[in-house]
Amino acid sequence: MNARGPRASDGHRYDGHTRWHVNWRYQYSGTRGSCAIASVTTSVKVMITLPQWRNESRVDNATRTQWSRYLAALELHEQGHRRHGVDAATDIDLAIAALPPAGNCDALGANANALGMRILQKYQQRDRDYDRDTRHGATQGARFP
Repeated sequence: MNARGPRASDGHRYDGHTRWHVNWRYQYSGTRGSCAIASVTTSVKVMITLPQWRNESRVDNATRTQWSRYLAALELHEQGHRRHGVDAATDIDLAIAALPPAGNCDALGANANALGMRILQKYQQRDRDYDRDTRHGATQGARFP
């Protein structure tokens, strides 16, 4: 796994990896001299990569049990990263919808996109902190052998 595991954005290989990407779109409403957010749509795509052991049946039961526990712990860890992406999408949706009207739609759109990017950065930092705090899942049991 050290040699063939998924490569993260930091260039290192890990046993598992979660990548999430959030998109947002919004519609305007307004009158001359005022523009407001009428609706917001966010989406999040998540891809979780976990290891597979092709010849697992060739090892003893104790090793298979150890592998199963490890894999469950690794999946739990990766679901934490997934949760960050989903939470980011929810926060972006709510924050953009709550923006006050602006004098024109260009200014409001710039504010909405800047707010979305700040929220993304906050959750990307949460991912880094989560990996640091859990030692990439080791404190959650994601360590083999």
